[in-house]
Amino acid sequence: MILIGFSLGAQIVIQALSMKPELINYAMINSALTKPMPVVRKILRPLIKFSYPLIKWKPFSKLQAKALYIQESDFERYYNESCRIHDETLIRILNENMSFKIPAEFKHASSNILVTVGEKENRLMKKSAKEITQSNPNCYGVLVSGIGHGFPLVKPELFSNMVKVWIEGRELKDGGTDLMEGRGPSSK
Repeated sequence: MILIGFSLGAQIVIQALSMKPELINYAMINSALTKPMPVVRKILRPLIKFSYPLIKWKPFSKLQAKALYIQESDFERYYNESCRIHDETLIRILNENMSFKIPAEFKHASSNILVTVGEKENRLMKKSAKEITQSNPNCYGVLVSGIGHGFPLVKPELFSNMVKVWIEGRELKDGGTDLMEGRGPSSK
């Protein structure tokens, strides 16, 4: 079984690996936040309540979609789905995202785990990637050159190729540099 997650989905991959350490053969964790943000969580509710009406304003949604690397061809779907999300649901999702920590059981995951983070991502995301990689000896970390938070959306061909190369057990050469310790595909 192969499991790939980006951002919030990457946190779900970490949780799944922690709950069923032997179930997944290959996992890719891209841009998972694992450093809780208690200060931001305190202001989250009032911030979302204040800004929530902007979600339904198309010019604001277009700016947001651009920041999230949503392609123009996918904008209408993104906009319609954004308009349907309730403010309380959004608050719950963001609270969970900003509270996530690597479960202790993650160290037992026996999968081949690729951890990626963009070179242009913020400091917390890079620290999170390093923490993930150092939490399990089966992890191999890659800092992806010239990319922010949105690797699978900005460079889908590179992302897909990296996944393919990883699963095939070949050495990752293009698109990034070694991020941190980890056994990686060549030493397994």
